[in-house]
Amino acid sequence: MSKIAVFFLAFVLTVMSLGPAAASAAAPNVKTIRVFVQSKEIHPKAAPILQGGRVYIEFRSVVLALGFKFNYDAAKKVITADSEDASFKIDLKSGKTFLNGREFTYSKDAPMILGSGANVLVMNHLFNATSNIRVNYDAVHKNIVVYRTEAESVDYLSLANKEAAVPDADKAAIYTLLDKYIQAMNDEDALALMAVDRSPEAYYTNRNLSKDQVKLLLENNFLKHELKYTKKQATVVSYGPNKATVYFVYTVSDKDDKSSVIQLFYYLKSVVKASDGKWYLDNKGDTVLHVELLLSDE
Repeated sequence: MSKIAVFFLAFVLTVMSLGPAAASAAAPNVKTIRVFVQSKEIHPKAAPILQGGRVYIEFRSVVLALGFKFNYDAAKKVITADSEDASFKIDLKSGKTFLNGREFTYSKDAPMILGSGANVLVMNHLFNATSNIRVNYDAVHKNIVVYRTEAESVDYLSLANKEAAVPDADKAAIYTLLDKYIQAMNDEDALALMAVDRSPEAYYTNRNLSKDQVKLLLENNFLKHELKYTKKQATVVSYGPNKATVYFVYTVSDKDDKSSVIQLFYYLKSVVKASDGKWYLDNKGDTVLHVELLLSDE
């Protein structure tokens, strides 16, 4: 679904050395993709790649961070990784991947691996095919989040029934805020998206870029993605006068390909009331509870 290039560090350093005007023009390309495993950032030797609408991530760094036993047989060109609940095998010669002893292929039109050797990259769907590992790519913020679902899967669906007591005015303002967020994503409206965020300059970029630069970054991303966001549920589950947490469920699908896989996200979204009395998204406080892959009804 998303198509964006990952640039080398040398290019990033070059942009940082440019003047404000040049930096503004180059802003859409300076942010590389960050990788988080179990809420901790890791730094793979091979940077993630987006190719043909697919996300590819370095296999070794991810499985090691998840606690797998990793082995690379250089002679046979075979990689294996094992844990108590899943086993992977990658045949570098054939490009085939195996999950729990069975070959796994997500799409005949896209390779399952990129590169070769111990630092090979694999399509994120190889992890998503397991029972308890999820990979979530946030195209707007350029983050890949990998996590096990054991902790999050403790009856997370029941959160929808645990609505907190919230004054009517604040409840209406919070739900309106989330509606505006979904609308901005669907309209591909960078200014509207920035308007609902507590601090877009700090969150959407690695550096303190100006609002104009952040706007260019978001507009560049929108040009590369044709996604449809649909809110399924929103429930305030924790409330304070200036901070609240919302159980938020939504889907993301490809606008152009009605037969594509739909992603269903379960989030705990953090929102805060600023000094102007308005509620804003506080994305740094968000927690991903669960991600599912659904088949389209089309």
